[in-house]
Amino acid sequence: MTKPVLNQIWTFLAVVLLYFSINVWSATQQWQFTLPGNPLKEGKVTAHGATLYGIPLCGVLFIALLLVTRWHALAEPARSWAARFPKLANLDFNPYTVQGRFAQMLSCLVFIVVPAAAMVHFLVKFCAGTAYQANNKPFVSGLRHLTKWVSLSQSFSGGFYYDRDSSVLRGPDFAPFWEPWIFTLWVVFVLWYAFYCIRAVLFPRSF
Repeated sequence: MTKPVLNQIWTFLAVVLLYFSINVWSATQQWQFTLPGNPLKEGKVTAHGATLYGIPLCGVLFIALLLVTRWHALAEPARSWAARFPKLANLDFNPYTVQGRFAQMLSCLVFIVVPAAAMVHFLVKFCAGTAYQANNKPFVSGLRHLTKWVSLSQSFSGGFYYDRDSSVLRGPDFAPFWEPWIFTLWVVFVLWYAFYCIRAVLFPRSF
């Protein structure tokens, strides 16, 4: 696969990932700001409930983006990190100049660092939410999501849901203990993979 094609694929994934990262982040903070077409606006989900969509969706998109980032870095023989990092929209600039390195640094900040920070925020916000039993009684919240044991059969029995407010009496079905651990390990893996792929850009001799 040629580098121009990789740049096009990378650009598409980067823009889509940033779009969902901003929209989910906005929903978790209940900001008025939202990008056009945001499926989480207008109170359709609660601030904590938005993380149930952000963690898996943004995580998958981020993994795909990082994979293309690594492919591009491995396909580029140049030793400069700026040349090894994908070019947004195949823009024509010299990555060896000060302006070119600044453009690549800005691109990395917006399309790599921001989504990584969003994943951390989503996990923290998720853990701060509350799981409820079917009788609307609070069951667990905070870090106890990771420590309060629930058997696998009981957890997936449909007797729990996550988050609620005055307008949404019952939130999405929820699997206590297991779902928080799956989300936590998923975010840890995504962040580790981000570090792994960025190393391929910064330190080509390691790969």
